Amino acid sequence: MNKPAYPAALADTAADAETAMSGLLDWLAAPPPDDPEQDLPEVYVRLTELLAGGTQGNQLLRVLDLFFARAQHLAHDMRPRLAASYLPLPRALRQATARLGDIHHALADAYGRLAGDRSLSDRSHLSALTRALRSTLEHYLARAAMAAPPPPDFWVHAHALFAQVSTLDEAAAGHGEANQAYFALLALAVAQPESLAPRDLWQAAETLALHCGTLSLLQAAPTTEDGDDGYWIDRKRDHPPIPASRRAPPANADAAYFTLSAIAKTLTDELDALDAGKPIDSTRLPTSAVENDMRALLRRLCLRWVKPPKRALKRRHNNYRAQLCTGLAEVWQLLTAGNAPVNAAAPISEWMVENESANGFAAMHVGGEMTQLRPGAVAALRSPDSDAWAICLIRWLRSDNPEHMEVGLEMVAPKAQPVQVAFRSGKHDDIPVPALRLPPLAATRPREALITPRGTCVARRFVMIWQVGERICVSQGRMRGFDQQTANADLFQFDADPYPI
Repeated sequence: MNKPAYPAALADTAADAETAMSGLLDWLAAPPPDDPEQDLPEVYVRLTELLAGGTQGNQLLRVLDLFFARAQHLAHDMRPRLAASYLPLPRALRQATARLGDIHHALADAYGRLAGDRSLSDRSHLSALTRALRSTLEHYLARAAMAAPPPPDFWVHAHALFAQVSTLDEAAAGHGEANQAYFALLALAVAQPESLAPRDLWQAAETLALHCGTLSLLQAAPTTEDGDDGYWIDRKRDHPPIPASRRAPPANADAAYFTLSAIAKTLTDELDALDAGKPIDSTRLPTSAVENDMRALLRRLCLRWVKPPKRALKRRHNNYRAQLCTGLAEVWQLLTAGNAPVNAAAPISEWMVENESANGFAAMHVGGEMTQLRPGAVAALRSPDSDAWAICLIRWLRSDNPEHMEVGLEMVAPKAQPVQVAFRSGKHDDIPVPALRLPPLAATRPREALITPRGTCVARRFVMIWQVGERICVSQGRMRGFDQQTANADLFQFDADPYPI
């Protein structure tokens, strides 16, 4: 029997498409470059070309899975670079991070559209939706690493993807992975990623991936014994989760509720067991929980998930310029220099204070070099009508583009004294480290306090050294426990040591 004759143009098109697909598969099978910043542009171009072509159905799903694996490796390889960087990110790193987010966004969109293909099996639909939600989570993490908000309609698309999962019969593989990705996304939004350093952000995501598989959306607000009212989402609006204790959904909202109390309780119980000496491999905690920093982070997140912070003090809108110095070492140098020109002691940038309260400020960058910006970093702020530098901790950072940065500052003292501190750990190679001595605050902190670099508090007793004129002063102290621990600094109150050397 003679083969049917096809138009030459159609035959050429089919042959070209087959050749292009063969070349794409060969490229995906080849070892990627060692530098993820070199690989990201080509991955994005190749993925865009694939999605612009006519590939459909199971073939498209299989190729997307290859791109998904590549994107996951790229995200993993980029994290150490981002964790070591301050904001705003250097130009090349920001471009690479934005491209990483674009790749995950394209994958989420492609998987979401593919899930509507009725020619696929339920298992393939669930696989596509699961990877769409995982790509959505990675897109969110990439944006958060730049301190950038998610793009328009982000939450509407995320809610729509999960709504499709609930319409599928639970296959043999279950809905666990899809649940994990979606509720990890919601829990990270509740944790306020703009207030987390990149390393903390990924450690939180790593932990949530182990605990979110059994969560579900509720039709009514939960009632729990500990008073946690949970959070609600409006599945038709582009908005992150909102605490039910802060405000109720409007009457016309397509509202659904969820609570993170179960995760918080499980993590708290396992952290308590770990502190009591239980081995890490007998818990559902990530291996990084052996570090004190990670355990402190998880306890802070558990508290935030159950008891969302409420604004206790009224904000006053303002519009005045102020100077900002960031970084504990830089603030220490600034205060040590005294009346010397400030630019000679530490880099100073200009900011516009937009609002303030009794315990903090919100400001927008207007000039000067921004350095050492990271949630949890120490900062000093000075208004034009003051000679004193208020000591603050950076609470959040937001950046729509590299030229625009907003910062939230928590004031921990109206002034500080630069000192050096050495802890009595018994090691002969311990040397004094720069620290800031804070005066008592009648309402919140009855004793003197110190801010030291993160992780240097290795014992309760310490020696403190400072200079007054030509005199060198030395005293001994005993810490009373941490008031705050951030990714960059420890803040604790202390007493005069009752048992001096």
